[in-house]
Amino acid sequence: MKEIPKFEDENSEISEKDLVAALKKGAEDFDSRKLFEDWTRQEEAKVKEPIDAIQFNRKRGRVYAQAGYMDEAVESLEDALDQAFYEGRDDMVIEIGTEIDHIVGR
Repeated sequence: MKEIPKFEDENSEISEKDLVAALKKGAEDFDSRKLFEDWTRQEEAKVKEPIDAIQFNRKRGRVYAQAGYMDEAVESLEDALDQAFYEGRDDMVIEIGTEIDHIVGR
């Protein structure tokens, strides 16, 4: 059984790959949930501009999808879609819409 990585060093970067592996073990698992919360704080700290928030929600949506949490993936991507729409980023609206369609099987 693969061990969930521990990131107690504040300078350690949590990778999406490690996060996906942890979430596949179950979101109810304490270590998985902690890793997700730490990753979320890590990524939120990088948000400086509206486009950063869009990219964060897209990234979170992809992590959820790769871990098999499709409802959560679509919800995060819909948040990104709304943000892109309100920011007038038509190019991103189309890209994100395509990602959502792919997940829901349209």
